[in-house]
Amino acid sequence: MSIRGEKYGQKPIKGSPHPRGYYKCSTMRGCPARKHVERATDDPSMLIVTYEGEHRHTQTAMEGNNSMAGAGTVNLVFESTMMVE
Repeated sequence: MSIRGEKYGQKPIKGSPHPRGYYKCSTMRGCPARKHVERATDDPSMLIVTYEGEHRHTQTAMEGNNSMAGAGTVNLVFESTMMVE
């Protein structure tokens, strides 16, 4: 299962030379799931990824019109921040 994302913005962060990128789920129009990505100020090789929102579409919609795809509903809630190297 993969979630497609689309960058919809970028803003400078006060006190950081690195901007924050804003992404939204592009699997299904109107899906409120979002992701913010920024570099850590103390270690630019680390990314801070923040997920928020809930995917509100079926697994079939996420996988396209693949006849092998299941017809389950995906409700993933993201309200967390993690560091990625």
